[in-house]
Amino acid sequence: ETCLSVLKKLGEEIAPNADIKSLLAEASCVKQMIRNSSIDDMLDLPKLKDSHKIAKISFLSTAIRCSFEMNQVLFAIIICRMVKLSLQHGLHSISADAFSLYGALLTCPTLSDFDEAYKMGRLALMAIDRLNAFRMKPNVFLSFYGAIAHCKEPVQASIPKLLEGYEVAFALGDMERVTGILQLYAA
Repeated sequence: ETCLSVLKKLGEEIAPNADIKSLLAEASCVKQMIRNSSIDDMLDLPKLKDSHKIAKISFLSTAIRCSFEMNQVLFAIIICRMVKLSLQHGLHSISADAFSLYGALLTCPTLSDFDEAYKMGRLALMAIDRLNAFRMKPNVFLSFYGAIAHCKEPVQASIPKLLEGYEVAFALGDMERVTGILQLYAA
């Protein structure tokens, strides 16, 4: 509830009883936004400069970590909101994470769009460099090499990248990502 009230104050109202229909509507909106856009088109979007929008995407990024365990529909809706915010108002380093999470979301049975998932994952990887989003590398690598890449690439190709993500996460002190990547690596 606290998360939803803060989001409302930031102008991102999400119904407390959001259901799968709400998620499908959000995902459909994002799909329309990216339908005719290439990776380069999206990477060429301006940088996010509005401090209110930066606060919004920053809070959404924090809220997403909490919502994953508590409410999967809310988690997915927040991902869609982060992507929409990035596409409508400009790119931020957090956008790289949003794009990779959206790609991972597209691999779920409810949405099942593996081509678009891979495109969003590749966008996220390229956004790391374009946006100087080094701190997002472990998040993006975890999503891309853990949930997306195997849809189009041999699983073995992900192993060196998972190790790279682990090393960066460890250097950053991001033990949540270290653990997630090690679980994938060991699987």
